[in-house]
Amino acid sequence: MGSGRKRLNILGAYCPDDHEYIDYRLTRDNINGEQFVNFLRLLLATHPQTERFILYVDGARYYKSPVVKEWLKRHPQFHLSRIPAYSPNVNLIERMWKFMRAKALCRWHKTFEDMQAAVCQVLDHLEDYGGELQTLMTEKFHIIDRQDIPVEYREAA
Repeated sequence: MGSGRKRLNILGAYCPDDHEYIDYRLTRDNINGEQFVNFLRLLLATHPQTERFILYVDGARYYKSPVVKEWLKRHPQFHLSRIPAYSPNVNLIERMWKFMRAKALCRWHKTFEDMQAAVCQVLDHLEDYGGELQTLMTEKFHIIDRQDIPVEYREAA
């Protein structure tokens, strides 16, 4: 996020089991395969005993970069599961980004540093938003059965 020359790029992970949030923030570099591997290393260092990491990811190109593929071959405990296109609400981290934007970016920030501080204030203090996040960050989805879809829309479904 941000415009002009300065950008704040964030790779994040949210665990619905224990509500843990971890992120990797970049202000100088864009997110690429190498930076994603650095994020995976952070996850591994934070949870060295974890036997299986399942990461739900969007269609970003860097997930398929050679450096990521090679790293994943050496670390079979990591599994990337792709979320269907146009389904951001299925990805919990997308809900987290939307929440963060609503809290941190709901007002104008005079400088990049002010904007970055507002984002950090939210992401570094998620415990202050426990009640709001409790209902937002859930894996309970309403599944629509075919018979619930109006006939005129069934062919497209």
